Amino acid sequence: MNVTVTVFDGANDTNLAFAAPVAAGDSLVMGGEWFKFTLVAGWSIRVKSSAAASVDASMFVTEFT
Repeated sequence: MNVTVTVFDGANDTNLAFAAPVAAGDSLVMGGEWFKFTLVAGWSIRVKSSAAASVDASMFVTEFT
């Protein structure tokens, strides 16, 4: 299957990973220590797969108030 990860700003999607091939039972890790992304209120992360109900996504989030 192919996985696309985007940032949605309420009007546009910006690709972080586009159609990245991921084998069954495998993982796609975005970033790591060097990859940090700040979301503005109303923005979201979207994860889409080329096969229905075939992907689980998790994130680590730090909220600054």
